[in-house]
Formats: sequence, structure tokens, C-alpha cells
Amino acid sequence: MSVDEDDGRDVFLNIKAISKRYGGLQALDDVHIDVKEGEVHAVVGENGAGKSTLMKILAGIIDRDGGTITFRGEEVVFTDRKSTRLNSSHIPLSRMPSSA
Repeated sequence: MSVDEDDGRDVFLNIKAISKRYGGLQALDDVHIDVKEGEVHAVVGENGAGKSTLMKILAGIIDRDGGTITFRGEEVVFTDRKSTRLNSSHIPLSRMPSSA
């Protein structure tokens, strides 16, 4: 794990240069995110910005075209879609029950 020199907390999830293309559409291009111990992050943006694509890559649902994901100092390579190392899940808002 790398340590951020600013506050000394460990960076436990490092997303570096992630890219994904669907045919002629570049869905993600050079995405970088560091998540330190104790942090909470939100991914927000307009429709078509690549939020769901990024979450699906992190959950191991789809493959990335480029870049690396490092979790607790080890590079993550998804080889088994049923058992991902990050123990993450992706539930699109359209699948969530409405509160109305």
C-alpha cells in the first residue's frame, strides 16, 4: 500500500489510467482515483459520463481496456466473474425500489 504524504493515511484503492471503449465511443479515458482508509467517495456526472462503466469495472462485471486497479497494494485482475477480490456490487438506480 502506498501512503499519502499529506496525512499519512494508507491509499488502499488506487485506480490508475482506466480506459474503456465501446466501438467508436470512448466511455472512460485515463481515469485516476485514490481512496484512503476511512474515506467515502461518490461518483457523479451527467448521463453518459461513464459512472456505471467505472463501477462495473470495479465490480469485475466488465473488463477494462487499459489501466490498473490496485487494492491494498496488490494489482487486481478479475478472472472469475462470480468471485471478485473487491467484494463489491453494482446496483443501478433503475433497479432500486421507489420510495413513493
